[in-house]
Amino acid sequence: YFHLYISDLQQLSIDYKPDLPEEANRIIMSGGVVEQMTDEFGRGVGPLRVWAKDSDYPGLAMSRSIGDLKGKTVGIIPDPGIFEYDLNKTTKFILVCSDGVWEYLNNEKAKDLGKKFYLKNNASEYCHTLVSEAFNEWEKKDQFVDDITAVVVFF
Repeated sequence: YFHLYISDLQQLSIDYKPDLPEEANRIIMSGGVVEQMTDEFGRGVGPLRVWAKDSDYPGLAMSRSIGDLKGKTVGIIPDPGIFEYDLNKTTKFILVCSDGVWEYLNNEKAKDLGKKFYLKNNASEYCHTLVSEAFNEWEKKDQFVDDITAVVVFF
């Protein structure tokens, strides 16, 4: 999740992924494995994921998840990062998006896409555009398309 300004932006959350050293350490200490998926030739593809040893589950590209009972056995925890921020007069909009958006769209791209929709006060079309852009990037760069969710709030 991040707080987005027209001229500047600030990321408001941490993407809890298994490539963060402290997350990977917890998973490995819990008996989990942190590796990429592999293609038919044994080459790593996509982001790092959490696996049970000698298994093809859970295969999550995140290190925290609420309600994942299988993931819990290999170090995936449900604890969210909780942060507080004050909104001010320069706050233009906030985006809350799933990892399906952020895997291939960075903060700058999201900001650039949002400018014209903010000026038109069209949050709905901004959401559709974010989802479409993310979907197109997934289709170009990966074997599958992850879930893609976007929420936009204009101020």
